[in-house]
Amino acid sequence: MKPPPRNPSHPPLSSSLETLLGASTGEAGISPNAILLRTEGRGLYLLMILVCLPFLTPVSIPGVSSFSGGIVLLLACRMALGLPPKLPRWMGERQLSAAQQKRFLGASIKVLHWLEKGVKPCAGSWLEWRVVRRINMVLLGSMGFLLALPVPMPFTNTIPAYAIVLLAVSLMEEDGRVVWVGYGLALGTYLYFGLMAGTLAALIHKYFNAWLP
Repeated sequence: MKPPPRNPSHPPLSSSLETLLGASTGEAGISPNAILLRTEGRGLYLLMILVCLPFLTPVSIPGVSSFSGGIVLLLACRMALGLPPKLPRWMGERQLSAAQQKRFLGASIKVLHWLEKGVKPCAGSWLEWRVVRRINMVLLGSMGFLLALPVPMPFTNTIPAYAIVLLAVSLMEEDGRVVWVGYGLALGTYLYFGLMAGTLAALIHKYFNAWLP
């Protein structure tokens, strides 16, 4: 399958956000869905990265992972179905004040500047193939689902969060090298959760065997 033509002058998302922040100085009323629209959908990956940042340390935040994982799952499913990236109205249409907008975009730009130091557009034209895009969205959605699971076990938030961040930043910047690290971590996430499920099943089986005659 021949990939579609790729724009070699693809600007970093941080530049697009800086332009958006400069153009909207003093403007109130921008919403998360408007940001997604104005960044031509690439803000989708930024949002996935931001909601996963709290889980990049082994310390779990009770209750928050279900919300963050749900956002990743929802956005990934919409993209896999060919729908535009959009949050539910109660969340995505909530208008930010000028101060909130400046803080949100300013923090996002700082995160992107740090990520873009190591992730660059390189050998990533195949990431634009339709079938690859859908597979990547399914992969991101599954990582979001695992992040959302309320599993009280070590690293069950951290591992899928790292996989989401690596996949999202690679797809955002079309880096065909770093994305393979994300694939490897996603595979490791499946294996880890499979091991946890097997261990839990064995414990339950042992418990019932001890009580049954």
